[in-house]
Amino acid sequence: MDPYAAKGLSEFPREREFTNWFTHRLTITHQSSTLEVTNLENAMTATRKPAAPVVKLKPQTHAELQAIAQEQDRSMGDVVASLIQQYRKEQFWERARISVERLKSDPVAWQGYLDEIAEWDTLAGDGLENEEPYYTPEEEAEIEAEYARTYGR
Repeated sequence: MDPYAAKGLSEFPREREFTNWFTHRLTITHQSSTLEVTNLENAMTATRKPAAPVVKLKPQTHAELQAIAQEQDRSMGDVVASLIQQYRKEQFWERARISVERLKSDPVAWQGYLDEIAEWDTLAGDGLENEEPYYTPEEEAEIEAEYARTYGR
């Protein structure tokens, strides 16, 4: 169907008709929001559409998120983004911890890993071969106990 006929025009519109036809409906997208104007002559009929997906939260969760955002003087979206990043980091280290535990459960594989680390240490050439460990065995035990208390492991 002819697009002009759909608008009630018999041929390409003259300037005035075209302007009226064009100004009847306009959608403006700028950065993260969309503004739809249904009649440019009366901009009060404009409706705002959300440009981002909507996430449904329980009222208590929303209030807590809002409080955190206000405390940190950040937007709620920034708080959520940082929480997601923190969650992903925790998941990464959890998977790494599980992998090391699995490796330690196999004495042959664990010894092979330690031997490989020892080879790489000799290649470093940093002169630290005979240096004492950074933490004493007691400090390492304390750190591991604190980790277990914090993360329940």
